Amino acid sequence: MKKKIVVLMLSAAMTMSMMTGCGNTAKDDSASTTTETTQDAKATEETEPTEEATEEATEGLVKNELEQVNLVLGRTDVEGQGITITLQENKDAEAGIISDNLNMIVNELKEAGAEAISINDERIINMTDIVSVNENTVIRVNQQRVVSPYVIKAIGNQTYLEGAISGNGGEGDKLEKLGHTVTITKSNKIQIKKYNKDLTSKYIKED
Repeated sequence: MKKKIVVLMLSAAMTMSMMTGCGNTAKDDSASTTTETTQDAKATEETEPTEEATEEATEGLVKNELEQVNLVLGRTDVEGQGITITLQENKDAEAGIISDNLNMIVNELKEAGAEAISINDERIINMTDIVSVNENTVIRVNQQRVVSPYVIKAIGNQTYLEGAISGNGGEGDKLEKLGHTVTITKSNKIQIKKYNKDLTSKYIKED
C-alpha cells in the first residue's frame, strides 16, 4: 500500500512538473512572438519614407526637370568641348558676308550635332532671327546688331563640327573662296552665354 502511495505521489509530481514546463514554454513562445512583432513594426517604420523625405525627393525631381528645360531653351550658361569659328570680312571680296551666310553656318552646325551655338555672344535658340537690313549692310541676331569679325561658338563633337564648316562645299569653304578669312579653333572649354531675353510667342495661343 505504501508503495502504491509513493508511486502515485511521484506520478503526480512528474505531471505537475510537465505542466509547469508547458506553461513556461507557452510564455516563452508568447514573449518571443511579441518581440518579433515589435521588431517587424520598427523595421517597417524605418523603411517607409517620411512625408518630409517624399517632399524633398519630389522637389529634387522638379528641380532637375526645370534645369533640363532651361538647358534646352538656352536659358543657362553652358561650357563644353567644341569649336570657335571666326569670320573676318574682306571689304574687297567678291561679295560681303550677309545673314544668309550666318544662317547656313548655324544650320550646318546643327546638322553636325551642335548642342549650343552663339554668334558674337548672342545665343542661338529656335526663335532666333538672323536677318540682314539696310540692303544687306547690317546683320541682326536676336534683334541685336553684329559686325565683323563674326565669332561663332559651337559645343559638340569637334571633328564633326569642323568638317561641316571647312569641308568641301561647307559654308566656311565658300566664304574663303570669296576672299574672306575663316579661322577655326578647337577647345575643350567653349563657353556660351545664356539667352537673356524674354521668351514670348507671337502667334501660338492656348487651345
